[in-house]
This record gives sequence, C-alpha cells and structure tokens, in this order.
Amino acid sequence: MPKNIKDIPEQVKIINTQILDYLLEEGILRKKFPKNPQIEFGYEIEYPPNPTGRNPNSRILGIIKPKEKDYIIVQIATQISEPHIKALNSLPEDKK
Repeated sequence: MPKNIKDIPEQVKIINTQILDYLLEEGILRKKFPKNPQIEFGYEIEYPPNPTGRNPNSRILGIIKPKEKDYIIVQIATQISEPHIKALNSLPEDKK
C-alpha cells in the first residue's frame, strides 16, 4: 500500500496497465467499460477464449476497480434456477 495518498493514482495506473496487458496477451478482453465517475477502470472479459468466435462454454466476467477503494472486484454472471431465486429472496436482508 502506498505510504502517501499522492502515490495512489500512480499505483492505480500501474495496476491498470498490468491487468490490461495480461487480458490482451491472453486474448480474453471483450471490451473496456465506459468512463464512470464511480470506477477507476473496468473490463469485460470472456474466458476461456476462443479465437475463432464465440465459445458456448465461455463465461463473461467483469473486472472493476472502484474509486477510492484499495481492492479490485471480479464478477461473474451466473444464472441461478427459479427455486434458488425464491429461496434467496425468502431470506432476511442481513442474510442475503
């Protein structure tokens, strides 16, 4: 972690560059997220990659760096069944 708050933007740039370089090298970058005042950067990726076109087994993931936070979020969209949705919605808010 940087010792000085002034070092944070430079460290974020370095991390952003490293992540972007990796995504490009692996061929899994689908698109950059549009500019958003709540995030430093964000990418949509597809894994596993398929150079010939869309792979039906690929999963779409998001990589997001929120502003003024010291972590990166990796999200994956997963479809859950209707019974599981009902079970989750029946939980109290603090358990969801």
